Amino acid sequence: MKNRIINLTLFTVLILILAACSNKKNEESNEDRVNSKISTDNKNNTTNFLTNQINDVLTTGEYRNKKIVEQNFNEDLGTIKFGSYWQSDSTGNVKDVIEWYVVKKEANKALLVSKFVLDGKVYNDIYDENHHITWEESTIRQWLNDSFYNEAFTNEEKKYITNENIVNKDHSYGTRTIRGGNNTKDNVFLLSFDEANDLFFRETEGTNYLLSHLGNNFEFWWLRSPGGYISRAGNVGRTGLPSDDGNKVDEIGGIRPAIWVQY
Repeated sequence: MKNRIINLTLFTVLILILAACSNKKNEESNEDRVNSKISTDNKNNTTNFLTNQINDVLTTGEYRNKKIVEQNFNEDLGTIKFGSYWQSDSTGNVKDVIEWYVVKKEANKALLVSKFVLDGKVYNDIYDENHHITWEESTIRQWLNDSFYNEAFTNEEKKYITNENIVNKDHSYGTRTIRGGNNTKDNVFLLSFDEANDLFFRETEGTNYLLSHLGNNFEFWWLRSPGGYISRAGNVGRTGLPSDDGNKVDEIGGIRPAIWVQY
C-alpha cells in the first residue's frame, strides 16, 4: 500500500513537471511570435517612414533630378529626415535629426546628400606632395564608413542604407590626368566632381557644431575626386561652385555625407 502511494505521488509530480514545461514552451513560442511581429513592425515603420518622405519630396515639385541652380538657400526644396548627428549643440552633447536632399532616384533607391555641412575633417591625415592619395586610401573614407556611420545611424536605420559600388574616375586638369584610383564599396561616401557638377550646385551652410570647430575657416566641403595634383582633392566652395583644382589633402574641409537608401 505504501509503495502504491509513493508511485502515485511520483506520477503526479511527473505530470506537473511535464505540464509546467509545456506551458513554458508555449510562453516562449508566444514571446518569439510577439518579438518577430515587433521586429517586422519596426522594419515596416522605417520603410514607410522613408517611403512616405521620399515620395512627398518627389511628388510636390520640389525634387530636382538635375542641377539645383541659383536657388535662394531659404527656399524649401524638400528634405527628408533620417539618422542623427551633432548640429545645433556646439558642444557635441545633443544630437539633432539629419536633413537630406533627395538628389537622384533609381528604381526603389534614392541618393541623399546632407542639407548642411555636418563636420570638418582633413581628407587625409598625412600630406606628401609626391604621394598620390586616392579616395580608397583616404582617412576621410575610413571615418565616414566607421565613426560617422556608427554615430549617425541606429542598427535599424543601417538596414536601409545600401552598400554601393562607388566609381572613382580619373580627373583631367589642364594637360594632366590625375588617377581616381580603384572603385570602392561604401555605405557612406562623398560626391564626385561630376556628381556635384551635375546634381548639386547651390550655397550651403555649416551647423553650429561645425562652426564651433572651424569658425571662419570653413570655406569648402570635400569631394571624393582628386584635385589638380596628386596631393590634392576636389571640393565645392560655400557658394556651391565645384573646384577641380581642389585643396591639399591635409587641410580641414567640410563634410557633406552622401548615402543611397532603399525604400
